[in-house]
Amino acid sequence: LNAVQLATRQRAPNRRVFLIEDLVELKDEALPENTLRVQPCAKLGITDSDLLQVGKRVRPDGIIVAELLRPQACYNFLAWLNAGMDASWTTIHGNGAHDGLVACETLVEQVPGIEVSSHMIAKAIDVAVFIERLPDGRRIREVAFVNGSSGRGHYDLEYVEADPFSHAA
Repeated sequence: LNAVQLATRQRAPNRRVFLIEDLVELKDEALPENTLRVQPCAKLGITDSDLLQVGKRVRPDGIIVAELLRPQACYNFLAWLNAGMDASWTTIHGNGAHDGLVACETLVEQVPGIEVSSHMIAKAIDVAVFIERLPDGRRIREVAFVNGSSGRGHYDLEYVEADPFSHAA
């Protein structure tokens, strides 16, 4: 995520970003100067979902959720993307680009009263990138454009060659 943000900062240094991190992981030099960094606080009852709602009100150019960990936050983030918030990023654990999308489904299905919609996920996410951790560093292994969904767990992915991107991330 640091590498992606650094490239974005170089192209759009005045971009306004709303950043939600449980732990401070993103390096300041990778972020635009206009970044509002916030953290959930369990002691105060402030969740990442609450912070996503606040993010809507400050009208940033993009939002970063450093890692999707909780069901409601995953659902809110996807809904935010489908409401027109472009140029946003997040990470989620999976064993490949496709598995990351299925992991989103798994989180959303845990939200009470919400039915999982693979179409909502496919509409929200344009590109899925799988980065593998190796002994000598991280490597981009898969880059896939998300072109749609034909049902739960079935995504129409257009994989592009990851070799040009396989340097350490």
